[in-house]
Amino acid sequence: MQKWVIYCDLTLEFKSAQDASIFYSSYLPEHGTMPKKRSKVTLAQNEAKIIFSVKAMDITAFRATINSLLQFSNVVFRIVEKVDSLK
Repeated sequence: MQKWVIYCDLTLEFKSAQDASIFYSSYLPEHGTMPKKRSKVTLAQNEAKIIFSVKAMDITAFRATINSLLQFSNVVFRIVEKVDSLK
């Protein structure tokens, strides 16, 4: 049985529900490849918000998980901004 010691909800707010859906769809394949031994991430969309719920067994696993989420999020935000600027 795993004992989770760190809990965190990370919310990303987008300009529109459509942008949030793009992010959600983009993230799903990545979500399946994340390590699951020492941390667990669930993902939900609520209108224009994406909510990551993170549970980690230790601070190192927590930091690595948050860093991965933020790096991926940054890439998607930049792509969405670029696409919006071309409209």
